[in-house]
Amino acid sequence: MEAYIAEVKKLAQTLLNKMAKALGIDEIEMAKLFEPNKVIGLTSHSDADALTILFQLNDIQGLQIRKDGNWIPVTPLKNALVVNIGDIIEQWNISSIEHRSTVNSTKERLSVATFYFPSSDSELRPANSIIGPLNPPIFRTESMEQYLKKFFARELYGKSCLEDMKL
Repeated sequence: MEAYIAEVKKLAQTLLNKMAKALGIDEIEMAKLFEPNKVIGLTSHSDADALTILFQLNDIQGLQIRKDGNWIPVTPLKNALVVNIGDIIEQWNISSIEHRSTVNSTKERLSVATFYFPSSDSELRPANSIIGPLNPPIFRTESMEQYLKKFFARELYGKSCLEDMKL
């Protein structure tokens, strides 16, 4: 997988260089835009999906989860998958995982994330089978399409989008 990613990066740079040449843009100027030392982490957030399945391709640490107000590093395990519970599942009274990604200034962290969403025409709401007089809903119902529009229109910051849905 690491070799594949390296080759895809080379292909992308070659394509960008060809595009730059065709457009009359200086290739060096284009190359500087994509220098690998310009890496970023991700601010804390929970995922808008039901589950995120993450395969960490190397042993470089960077993923952290928030537990009891503290950031806990997730140590990559060889051939293991990390499963994050997303905001959809929090509708069922199981907390989604607030997490962030930090940067290692000397080594590249490689991971592949797969996001599992309900269909865009579904409703984001507590399951009927678990709500009742003793377990009232704590979130309002919203279309999945509307929730995703709001989620992707804002900055990643904690569980702010989900908090907006609380009753």
